[in-house]
Amino acid sequence: MLVGRFRQSIQRQSSSSWDYEQIGPEELGLIRQALQDYDGAITLDPTYAKAYLYRGRFHMSMSDLDKAISDFDRAIILDDVYFDAYKAKAEALYDQGKYELAIIDYGLAIELRPDEPGSYLGRGAAFVLNGDIQAANLDYDIAIELDRDNAFAYHQRSVVYTLMGRITESQSDEA
Repeated sequence: MLVGRFRQSIQRQSSSSWDYEQIGPEELGLIRQALQDYDGAITLDPTYAKAYLYRGRFHMSMSDLDKAISDFDRAIILDDVYFDAYKAKAEALYDQGKYELAIIDYGLAIELRPDEPGSYLGRGAAFVLNGDIQAANLDYDIAIELDRDNAFAYHQRSVVYTLMGRITESQSDEA
């Protein structure tokens, strides 16, 4: 039950793909145009890693996660220290429910930018849903250390504390 609440909380707070059925026709048209524009940019310069990253993000917005991951992979091949591509790929893998793979790519993003709390939050969520509560707790601790004002990190750590039976600490994080 608590993991189910955790999953709902994560989906509300950090979903990286939109429900494209709720996007109006004008917005949907703009997204499709953007995808065509990135297709054109990639045709002109197939070595431009950012074009793959941005096109991948638009694929994510349309819930086409396989195409998004393919674009993120291509961006990584072109620039193997491209933090944003690793993090975006991890988010897409997470959205697919491939938590072990997401953990790996979040880890690679963390290696590139260990000072960025969002990657620890994402990896922590993947750890929880993959059953490694202790590792999630460590990642949430680091995220909070990096950004002491991040209410979402405190909330997620509170849920993990509850899963660990550490109720007093859980209540403290929610206060």
